[in-house]
Amino acid sequence: MEDLYIECHKKLMEFSWRVIRKSRCNLASLGFAWNQYSVMKALEPGESLTVSEISARVHRKNSNVTPIVDWLVSKDIVTRISDTADRRVIRLRLTEEGVKIRQQAIEHHDDFIRELYQALAEDEMQDFLDVIEVFLDKVQ
Repeated sequence: MEDLYIECHKKLMEFSWRVIRKSRCNLASLGFAWNQYSVMKALEPGESLTVSEISARVHRKNSNVTPIVDWLVSKDIVTRISDTADRRVIRLRLTEEGVKIRQQAIEHHDDFIRELYQALAEDEMQDFLDVIEVFLDKVQ
């Protein structure tokens, strides 16, 4: 039998990639790539953020977020507005339609996640979270 540590790691990675693949497929059914969804979700209704602020929230470089913002603008989900204090600064805000689309996408994805984990009983989910927390503490 293979080293138990290696086996645990392989299973964790397999699980992780399966969940990522299923999540991407779920979002694709709504017409979003994972990064597009993440950027849209990072922008709360009623707030306006710069690309740098959004980039920080999604842990991506500005150069990676800008084309996503362009796509969201082209779909009328997000609009660009001038900053009231400094007109040189451009902020991004969800459109009225964008607020609805964002909410529907979040609800759809949250339902998908609940369905994915419903095979676990509540105490099993807590055990799972406890084990994951140990690993997160170890790999900071």
